[in-house]
Amino acid sequence: MSYQRSPLSNKERFWAKVNRRGPNECWPWTGAHDRRGYGHFSCRAEDNEPTRSSVAHRLAYEWSIGPIPSGLAIDHLCRNPPCCNPTHLEAVTIRENVRRAHAATNATHCPKGHEFTPENIYRKASHPGRICKTCSHEYAREHQREYRRQGRDTANRSRWSPEQWERRREQDRESQRRKRAARTPAQREAMRQYQRERYLRNQATAIEYARRKRAEKSRLGQ
Repeated sequence: MSYQRSPLSNKERFWAKVNRRGPNECWPWTGAHDRRGYGHFSCRAEDNEPTRSSVAHRLAYEWSIGPIPSGLAIDHLCRNPPCCNPTHLEAVTIRENVRRAHAATNATHCPKGHEFTPENIYRKASHPGRICKTCSHEYAREHQREYRRQGRDTANRSRWSPEQWERRREQDRESQRRKRAARTPAQREAMRQYQRERYLRNQATAIEYARRKRAEKSRLGQ
């Protein structure tokens, strides 16, 4: 089956993924999300603009209000990360954005409505605030369901049949073939140059390591 490119423009594809409710309500993003709840959208190259991937609410601000001033961040006045309603978005300094985010840590529920109880939250170094366990578990279950649908159940690899392993290896090989075929001659030459430099660096590291070991043995022997 050949891939059929959508005839819609970037803006038409973008707004088709936004659930535009009442003017004062949140407009949730229905496309891809990251783990913090922010939507992501890939813009194709058009109108002399390069291909790029951006956060959904930033694109909603740019295409409804105007360019984002340099050095400013887009803050959700509704504290709802998936929201793309331009009236709920405000360009503020990063300092103010962080201050508002810290003030919002007094919230009693996560954006999906789960209560922040001691049993339902956890923290990690890569995330500045509280993390909802229920949301994390739902995300993990959905992730595993999708992998099972594709025959790539990573949580139960010990149960894979030989056919499943072979299908997974073939998927990986096909992915590598597509990547290699999509490279331009300049990219191929850059990759070969990178591999040569990495090989030389590894060789130099190995020689230096052997030299140090010999010197240490010599010192201990004396």
